[in-house]
Amino acid sequence: MNRFAIPAILALVVSLGLSALPAIAQTPGDHVKVIKVTVQTTHDDKDSDLSWFIEIHDGTTVYGSAEVGSGEVWRNDTTTDLSITLSKSFAYADRQAFKIRVTQKSASKNYGWEGWLSVNGALGDGTVKRLIGRTREFKLGENGNPKHAEFSFE
Repeated sequence: MNRFAIPAILALVVSLGLSALPAIAQTPGDHVKVIKVTVQTTHDDKDSDLSWFIEIHDGTTVYGSAEVGSGEVWRNDTTTDLSITLSKSFAYADRQAFKIRVTQKSASKNYGWEGWLSVNGALGDGTVKRLIGRTREFKLGENGNPKHAEFSFE
């Protein structure tokens, strides 16, 4: 190919309105940027000495995490809304490869909590889409219950 061929090809591509570069990834509008977690406390409130570490992952990479609830009491029959900005977004179309993991942390006593979660994702285009409609009711800590729970996105 001679030195005039490449500029001529690029000029043709531009004149036809075609992109010279292939599409590499979905648009940012299709990517989950923020996780919105709704915590419904049902039968065992969360004490102020207890905090949660929440992690969003795909089994190998953590896309976002936050420690929440320290110094707060989440009383029975109340709803708490949490927001976690991801350090790395992911395509909404790939959501079923992702999970949310909640780990209970306590400085001293073996406190417990009981309730359920629902999870939504805020996308780059401003829309909010469901990731988990509602988990099963579960209990963390105290009386031999696990200190963590993990749920797959739907």
